[in-house]
Amino acid sequence: MTILIIKNKSELIMFFKNIQALRGIAALIVFFSHLLCTKNELSSPWIFRTVSIICPAGVDIFFVLSGFIVTLSAINSSSNFMDIKSSLMFFLRRVMRIYPAYLIILFLTFFISPPVWLSPDWLPHYPVYRLATLTTSINYKVMVAWTLAFEMFFYLVLSIIIFFGKKKFSVILFSWVFIEIILISYFNSVDKSYAEWVPLNPQIIQFCTGSLMALFIKSITYQYGRTILFSGFFIFIIMCYVNMNLGSWNAWNRTLTLTLPSAMIVYGAIATDLGKSFSFGKQFIWLGNISFSMYLWHQLTFQTMLYLFEKYNLMGINNIVILTVWASIAILIGFLSFNLIEKQVNNLMKNKVKIISSLKIA
Repeated sequence: MTILIIKNKSELIMFFKNIQALRGIAALIVFFSHLLCTKNELSSPWIFRTVSIICPAGVDIFFVLSGFIVTLSAINSSSNFMDIKSSLMFFLRRVMRIYPAYLIILFLTFFISPPVWLSPDWLPHYPVYRLATLTTSINYKVMVAWTLAFEMFFYLVLSIIIFFGKKKFSVILFSWVFIEIILISYFNSVDKSYAEWVPLNPQIIQFCTGSLMALFIKSITYQYGRTILFSGFFIFIIMCYVNMNLGSWNAWNRTLTLTLPSAMIVYGAIATDLGKSFSFGKQFIWLGNISFSMYLWHQLTFQTMLYLFEKYNLMGINNIVILTVWASIAILIGFLSFNLIEKQVNNLMKNKVKIISSLKIA
């Protein structure tokens, strides 16, 4: 029997061009949040406040997106029978998608801090092995990596489901979503501190939402794609303000307020792609290509730029020029990381997959 790996993630997301573009938009939203928060005085108070209310929610869109994209990839990676090889290969591809760039950044942080500021003093300092393995969502070295702990948990769950084969995929996924929602609801109603543990964090529900969309992709109608997409963005902005009034970025609040509009945005992106009724444009697709690297490197880049500009007395330059320079450098670094790290690792993994695909099991 030949083990066949059907399409990798990048091929899948390039089929949905609007989904790929949406990845870039979500990353860019978070990007601007951290850009302006690096030094509050670089923007006017109303711009800073608006960005602080809306832009962190790019993560919520990305979680739903990831649930959809990775589940679709998992379905295509599943065999028609119980298969440990497909399961392990899927998990290995996901690990190699995350860890190379992340570990390089983590390594660099030990050389640049101090003097470069990486996190507030009150943030817990977990052992380095927990940071390296992404077994904690609290990361005092690479703060944006808190989302990667969620990603890795989700990848692990899907890898286990893949093991049981394609025929049982939907049933097991539904069961996991059901159990996850029950456990999250129960334990967080008893003690809110349970939300600090990734499997019981309410934002896992956002991944679940994207997963269910992947299961029903054949039923998606594109008749109202544009309406759902733009309505989703409108409601998303409103819910950002509701979320802020409820208590800022509490995991429960953002899950209850931002999951539905994020799902509408993702659904609309899929529907408009299938119906060819709207396109975000090539520039956003390009940003989608480098979105992971751009997301991973940008905050460290901004803090390093702040240190260098303050050290060499460059903060007197026009604020718009400073922000433009910082943003351009961060995007350039994301582009270089994508080409020099992500692409190279992806090519290596393709070769490994071909070798494993040629293996036969008696």
